[in-house]
This record gives sequence, structure tokens and C-alpha cells, in this order.
Amino acid sequence: MKRRVVKFRGRRLDNWEWITGSHTLIQDADGVWLEDRDLDVVKVDPNTLGQYTGLKDKNGREIYEGDILRLSDRKSHEEEVVVEHGLYGWTFYNPQTEIFYSDGSHTYNAIENYRFMFGTGTVIGNIHNADLIKSF
Repeated sequence: MKRRVVKFRGRRLDNWEWITGSHTLIQDADGVWLEDRDLDVVKVDPNTLGQYTGLKDKNGREIYEGDILRLSDRKSHEEEVVVEHGLYGWTFYNPQTEIFYSDGSHTYNAIENYRFMFGTGTVIGNIHNADLIKSF
């Protein structure tokens, strides 16, 4: 049986750098903390918190909640989607067309139509990149 890897990322409040791949998440009334590479627990902006999906893009980059992906089919169609956690699992949402693609059993459009699971998707940033958000 394959074990699910649970990791998180978020932006530090003290220097606004990203912590990626943290296995430790602490949340209480005072805020949210992640463990950094030096094993220090640091406070992060809760609005930037994202969980690892267990998926990687075609370049081997881990995909986190809040990432923006460029998906393409085997033809010339390309579109950009946002990774969200939905009712039936990880969901890929295109805000321009308002179409959802899901990896769960209840899908609006099957993600397999875009061959994402076969490695054609690419992470191009995340929802916290102001320049990318303007295009949405």
C-alpha cells in the first residue's frame, strides 16, 4: 500500500519567503506555523497556506493547493487552471471559463481529457503571484 505524503507550504510573516515541503503544521488562536528547513517553527500567513496534492507536473515539480497550472491536450489547446481542494478531491478550476476538472469520481469534465495525469501539466506560479492573477 502506498502511503500518502502530507506536506504544506506558506509564506513566512517575518521575511515573506516561502516555506515549501513542511511536514509540520501548527494552528491555534495565535496563528499558523510551519517548520522550515532548519527545523525552526515559524509563523506563516494563513492566506498563503497550501497542501501538497501528491501530484507533480511534467518537470517533476510538486503541485500545491493554490498553484496555477498550464494544461494542454495532445492538440493545440492550452489553458491555465488553479488547484483547489474540492468536495471529491483535488480540483482544477479555470476561472475564465468557470469549468472544473476533478481527479475525484464526480467530475464536471474528466481531467484525463487533458492528459494531465500523463505529465503534460506545468506549474507556472500560484495564486499569490500578482502578475499571474491579473490574467485571471
